[in-house]
Amino acid sequence: MLRALTNAMCNLMGRPMLLKHGTSEVPFNGVLRGLRAEELLVQSAAQGDLLCVMPAAQLGATVPRKFDSVTANGRAFTVQSVRECYSGAELASYKAVVRG
Repeated sequence: MLRALTNAMCNLMGRPMLLKHGTSEVPFNGVLRGLRAEELLVQSAAQGDLLCVMPAAQLGATVPRKFDSVTANGRAFTVQSVRECYSGAELASYKAVVRG
């Protein structure tokens, strides 16, 4: 249920993005936002880092990893870390800290 909700919300309020993973490019609708205070870890985030929410339903079998590239609004970002978000046993989304 959360997987479908995340997918619908990113389609509704997200922006078109492109994930470059190795030689493959995967288009998706995602959300970029600033990091909240509780999401910051000591010395893990720099000023200007953003959180990119990627719905798993749109990425298919592609799993984002550190140093992949995300392009949004003509601006390129580099993935610094990725966290998988589950709803029970179902993968709902990926939350990636991006810099760029």
